[in-house]
Amino acid sequence: MGHRLADVSLLCQKTGPAPARYSSRIYGDCTATGATDCAPPLEIQNWPECARDYASYGRSALHALTLAASRRITGQAVPAVVVNPTQIELYEARTTVVVFADHASLARRAARALARRIAHRTHTVSFQDRRQAALRAQRCPDE
Repeated sequence: MGHRLADVSLLCQKTGPAPARYSSRIYGDCTATGATDCAPPLEIQNWPECARDYASYGRSALHALTLAASRRITGQAVPAVVVNPTQIELYEARTTVVVFADHASLARRAARALARRIAHRTHTVSFQDRRQAALRAQRCPDE
């Protein structure tokens, strides 16, 4: 990921606590009004597959993780699912990439840009192997 994603500038980066140690990149800025906080327009989280996998959504959700559905979401052969219109998850072989956006079109644009990068970087890993990794519930090694 770079300094811009889906035409939104990178604001900051942070890392979550162990053992699930995820990284987060915040894109864009917002202005809080009154006593309420505001969420940034775009956040991309990278989780170890063992800490956040598709299997955690339960058996009823497994039918949604197909090649056809993933291509509709991302335009690539990268396993992906729309959790809700503003949250999309992409599954690499060992990493779950989570897109949070303030509106659905930004979530989709960011997911497509990330999927192109994932597909290029992991072109030797088949869709089926990525899907199997996403469906396999795992424990993270203790630190």
